[in-house]
Amino acid sequence: MLKVQDLVANSALERLNGLSFFVENGQILAVIGRSDSGLHLLGTVLAGKCPIVSGEIEVNTYHQRYQSQKVRAQSGYLANPVELEEFLTGFELLDLIGSLYHLSPDARTKRISSLAEELDIGQSLYSMIEMTAPANKQKIALAAAVIHQPKMLVLDEPTQFLDFSGQQRVKELIIDQAKVGSMVILITNDLRLAEDLADQILIIDEGKKLMEGTLQQLINQTKCRSRTLTGVMTTLFGDD
Repeated sequence: MLKVQDLVANSALERLNGLSFFVENGQILAVIGRSDSGLHLLGTVLAGKCPIVSGEIEVNTYHQRYQSQKVRAQSGYLANPVELEEFLTGFELLDLIGSLYHLSPDARTKRISSLAEELDIGQSLYSMIEMTAPANKQKIALAAAVIHQPKMLVLDEPTQFLDFSGQQRVKELIIDQAKVGSMVILITNDLRLAEDLADQILIIDEGKKLMEGTLQQLINQTKCRSRTLTGVMTTLFGDD
């Protein structure tokens, strides 16, 4: 499980101001909000790439503040924008990351092959990343985040640059990760994606929790007439 309690953190553009929430193993939590609400900062903080000012992050009994290596070993992170070593091929990058997580050479090869087929990466897996199209860079970055079957998976806009087919493949991968027990924190402005995948939805504003619940619970609380997540957000924020 993931427990975030009274989290305070800052970046140049965003702030988290006492944010608290809980995610169970096998659950998909979509985190949505306006562009300056703290969405992307939350991803970097959960991934251990930005220090916290105060509060607690606990992943399966490990506290990020004191046991950061154990938390990272259980975590996978897709950044926005993606962060890749562009002088490597996609295969070389995935093989390297797999080795860092102590996967055997045979296990790495099998896992890379499986992910390449699942995400339809194709021959671009063997091209230099700097020469790879944005859509395939996105897929390689996602494969890098899940290659070690993390217990906590933090995804910041996982379907950007992807066409319909690519988006469907990513959705299936996310669902599969949850089925094997991963906690998935889906940070996105794609309300349809959140609506399709999330077990729970967390809406944050100005770095604080504004609402949390299932889609139906959010609809009931806001009394929006369209009965969609877009309707919920329009009710809360107007046309911002």
